[in-house]
Amino acid sequence: MAVPVPAAEALRRDYSGIYTGDKLSDLYDIGQYSGRITPKGFGIVPILALGPTFIGNRFGLDQISFGAQASWGEFLGSDMIVAGFSVGKNLRRRTDLNSDLYAYYEKGLRALETEHKSYRPTFFTGFNRTTINSLIDRGAVFSRRDTTSGTLVTVIDSQQVIIPNTTQHLHLTLAQEDDFKDVFNDFVLGFEFGVGSGQTLVFAYNRRRYSENFLVKQTILDSTRLLQSDEQGALRDITDQVPGFVQDPFTSQDWFYQDLTYFRSGNLLVGWRYTKFKPTKDMFLNPTHGRSITLRYSRINATVTDSLVLSADVDQDRIPDPTDADPTPSIFRADEAKLGINEYIFSWNEFISFPGRTTLGLQTFAGYKDKEIK
Repeated sequence: MAVPVPAAEALRRDYSGIYTGDKLSDLYDIGQYSGRITPKGFGIVPILALGPTFIGNRFGLDQISFGAQASWGEFLGSDMIVAGFSVGKNLRRRTDLNSDLYAYYEKGLRALETEHKSYRPTFFTGFNRTTINSLIDRGAVFSRRDTTSGTLVTVIDSQQVIIPNTTQHLHLTLAQEDDFKDVFNDFVLGFEFGVGSGQTLVFAYNRRRYSENFLVKQTILDSTRLLQSDEQGALRDITDQVPGFVQDPFTSQDWFYQDLTYFRSGNLLVGWRYTKFKPTKDMFLNPTHGRSITLRYSRINATVTDSLVLSADVDQDRIPDPTDADPTPSIFRADEAKLGINEYIFSWNEFISFPGRTTLGLQTFAGYKDKEIK
């Protein structure tokens, strides 16, 4: 037998009489939300490093650099931004300042649901520009010596002077130093798909451009000495008594090439990565207590400088002839070649935390290219 009851919306709901705890106003601070950046979503990490500026036969602890890295996170929801810079000074060589500038953006996208798994796609893009200045002091590359005796005729204070019984020891030296400025530009964008248990699939496009400036400085050093024999046949040095006899050092410089792009490429990348780190704000700069294992395949479509050729010099005045594209060409220009390369890379990075926010990093790396890059 049905019993009529009042409509649900007409029921009186009084829950305040049931709750016997503290007042909510005593438990929480209630106010209007502001869009300011909170310490939880923003962090700055200072950078101070001592290390090499060039790998290879110019390896050495010759640079001190400083900078900072800033990261923005949770306040943007699923977005993350990392940006940083550093400036370095070569302590052993007189070169321009080195620099490193980078930025990275990541945005989490809506998960892709399947019957058995959920894939968490992430879009990412980044840019890095590194400038490294290096100098090679080649010392004396040419020397000329000669000895002559007799009477020297010269001009002192606008008057012609004859100096008898002289012996001239000619000694000219050509010293050379090579100044290099290498600029590395690297841009990447792609997608990552988290597949669970710290595993990630990566699909990316990478664009690289490496260029170099090569300036040659040559200095002529004059170490010539002038001797004069007296009546007894003894020789004495009179070089300082003949103004202008020894020339002051003279320096000239020439660009072998400027902004020469010796490598550029567009790369397609497919990879798998396993990552497990202790989460910290500086985990991209100083990972602690974790590991990263990577398998990656890249298809590299590159244009490389195969060799250098002399710029046109029709009148043979040792000055390259200007062109419509380059009114002041350098002595050499690039002869380019195109390459299609398959690259396979495996790496294992292990990070062990030490006291005082320090980390020991160990790396195993193996790579293979099916073609040689000159």
